[in-house]
Amino acid sequence: MKNTRKYKSRITSSFKAIVSFALAFALMLSLAVFPTAAAENFGDYKYEIYDDTVIITDYTGSDAEITIPSEIGGKSVTSIGDYAFDSCDSLQSVTIPNSVTSIGAYAFCNSLELTSITIPDGVISIGESAFSLCFALQSITIPNSVTSIGDGAFEYCHSLQSVTIPDSVTSIGAWTFYNCNDLTSVTIPDSVTSIGDSAFEDCTSLKSITIPNSVTSIGAWAFGYYFVPDSGDLKFDDFTIYGYADTAAEDYAINNGFKFVSLTLPDVPGDVTGDGKVTLTDSINIQKAALQIKELTGQALINADLNKDGKVSVIDAIKAQIVALQMAV
Repeated sequence: MKNTRKYKSRITSSFKAIVSFALAFALMLSLAVFPTAAAENFGDYKYEIYDDTVIITDYTGSDAEITIPSEIGGKSVTSIGDYAFDSCDSLQSVTIPNSVTSIGAYAFCNSLELTSITIPDGVISIGESAFSLCFALQSITIPNSVTSIGDGAFEYCHSLQSVTIPDSVTSIGAWTFYNCNDLTSVTIPDSVTSIGDSAFEDCTSLKSITIPNSVTSIGAWAFGYYFVPDSGDLKFDDFTIYGYADTAAEDYAINNGFKFVSLTLPDVPGDVTGDGKVTLTDSINIQKAALQIKELTGQALINADLNKDGKVSVIDAIKAQIVALQMAV
């Protein structure tokens, strides 16, 4: 039953862009009959105005390289709307202006020739399946401003080779990098606390992954698996998980039968991220632990207790901050 449900989910994910496009087209027809807010044109762009900002809703051009305008009619372009560049067959390179703060669902989905895109600082969220089915996309830099990456944001990006996730991101959604065949390395920051179902499944070139001790939740088939329709989810025999003892990484490895290599957290008072030094990030993590927002275990928990009173408190966070500032001078 599990495999049947999973296969149905696969089919749904593979063709959701097509189905969603059909629904969007039907909605467009209904709006043509009963208009609520007409889109305006600016060259090859269609847009709508909300308050004092502009959202790009569609692109009708055929250029291979484009730079999305930062202003239209004196108003800032702050959002790339859902499906705005969906199925733009000729599009190869896109530069998004610094004014944009959000990239909508399916915004660049199925842009088959898209090889590079620049996401500027200031973008806070990347929508569901925003770049899914961009088979030629080779690299992407996610800026530190991004706090949310939607489910399936980069699924089926077969040419994507390396991804660095910024430490502003706290969770990696389900199916986020599903089926990135050329992906050989990924950097998961200490800010991430959860990794969703099938987040890195079917990444056939990914042979290992390092999980920080900040991760407390790992979904089913998150990594180390590939999917075969007639057989279900199968494991890679040579997949290795690097992580810290007594964490979600070790639990996932044991429960799924993967090789686990235990990392040693340095015995450095105040260092809870494992980089051998005390930074403001450590101080923030200790404060979160004191407020029971974040869970620390093992050596990280020992390092967090700077005043050695047997518990983690805000006082420990303040001490870590002082140490961090002294080391920075």
